[in-house]
Amino acid sequence: MSGYIEINATDSVTVDGTSSTTAPSGIINRLSFGSGTAGDITINTGSLNIIGNAQIGSLTFGQGNAGNVTVIAKDKVILSGISSGIFSLVAPFGIGNAGNINITTDSLSLSDGAYFSSSTFGIGNAG
Repeated sequence: MSGYIEINATDSVTVDGTSSTTAPSGIINRLSFGSGTAGDITINTGSLNIIGNAQIGSLTFGQGNAGNVTVIAKDKVILSGISSGIFSLVAPFGIGNAGNINITTDSLSLSDGAYFSSSTFGIGNAG
C-alpha cells in the first residue's frame, strides 16, 4: 500500500512544472507492480495552483485501487497547461478501481488543456 499524502498550508500550494520538458512534476501516490492500494491525497489550503506540466494524482499499475484526491481550497483552485491535472487512474494491465476526485472551493479555473480525470485503462471502474 502506498502511503497517505496530506498537505496543509494556510496560504497557498503551487505545483509548477513549467521547467519540466520531459516528465510532469507533481504530487503522485503510486502503486507499482504489486498488490495493495495507492493512497489518498488530501490538500487543505487557501489556494491551489497547478501550472505548466504539473499533476496531482493517485494511480495503480498493479492489482489494487487507486486513491481518492481531495482538495479543499478556501479561495481558489487554478489549473493551467496542457498536461496539468488532477487524476485518479488504473493504468493499462492494472486491476482495480480508480478513486474519486473531490474539489471544494469558491473559485475554480481550468485553462489551456488542464484536466480532471478519474479513469481506468485496465480492469475496474472509474471513480
